[in-house]
Amino acid sequence: MLDNTGERFVPGTLSPENAFEHMHRYELAASLVAGKSVLDLASGEGYGAARLAHEAQRVVGLELDSVTVAAAQKKYAQPNLSFEVGSITAIPNLPGPFDVVTCFEALEHVKEHDDLLAGVLRNISPGGVFLVSTPDKAQYSDATGFVNPFHVRELYIKDFSALLRRYFKHVALYGQRVHSGSLMRLLHEQPANSHLSNVPQRDLFVQQDQQGAYRQSEAQSLVPLYIVAVCSNASLPALPSSSDLINLDDSHLLPYRRYVAHLESQLRQETERSRQMGAKAVKDMQLLKDQIASQANEMQLLRDQLAAQAQSIELLGRERDQKTLIITDALASRPVRWALRLRGIIQKIRRLGQHPGA
Repeated sequence: MLDNTGERFVPGTLSPENAFEHMHRYELAASLVAGKSVLDLASGEGYGAARLAHEAQRVVGLELDSVTVAAAQKKYAQPNLSFEVGSITAIPNLPGPFDVVTCFEALEHVKEHDDLLAGVLRNISPGGVFLVSTPDKAQYSDATGFVNPFHVRELYIKDFSALLRRYFKHVALYGQRVHSGSLMRLLHEQPANSHLSNVPQRDLFVQQDQQGAYRQSEAQSLVPLYIVAVCSNASLPALPSSSDLINLDDSHLLPYRRYVAHLESQLRQETERSRQMGAKAVKDMQLLKDQIASQANEMQLLRDQLAAQAQSIELLGRERDQKTLIITDALASRPVRWALRLRGIIQKIRRLGQHPGA
């Protein structure tokens, strides 16, 4: 399977909305190609050309990227289906002309719109039908602020219509938008006494307003996101006034549901991991508080010990000062005693000198 880069639609990717949008356009085309030759411009992954090949006599898909073309040829090998490498603004020589030419969601990817339309006229048979779609710039970009990096030149509805009418005498426009909802239809099989044939029938259309309430309204009040055109220089074929695409087996939703289930599983795992981390954080916080309280007690004990030591030091200092004072006094009085004793000795010697033999 090709990677879904966003440049071209790849079936089986995670967006059911994109699947409904793209498949619905090709189903409209499929209703017009029975037994005809078809050229599918910008055929991309090949799913659309392959769908048309179930109804058409032959289908040629034209795609610019050679890798994509090779993948499509391998994946959708059918006797009446082929893929060619080429540009939609410079269509190469192909085994035409073609009764039907399709070009869905490619016009906005190129700026040479007139070159594309001129190429369509060169390759379409007289009275052939051209189906083309493009997003309405007013709704796709202006209203949302979204910038598609793969879009080169988007058009407003009036400009899209004017472009097509320069090349085709007859143009019919469809508005397309994917909505979630529910379909309700009268069944073909009714009780024998239902007398439905005598009951007036009407269309009932209900949509949600901006306040979220569901109200009856006109179907025409829907604002299209994409415009799908059916063009011809002869009379247009019989066209449906409306078209519904219903995916009965929900196959387009399955990848999305699997992805949502995967996200929910991840969310549960992350929630449990967060819960465990939160419990551990609470436990660690309590342990830290206990450690802080223990350290506070130890610090108080140290403060008490320091205070006691300071008191002991102060007492020792006082004792030292007292002893120092005693010693100082003792040292200060000692020379006086020595002097008195020395004077007594001198006097005694003098007396002995005066009275020898005494």
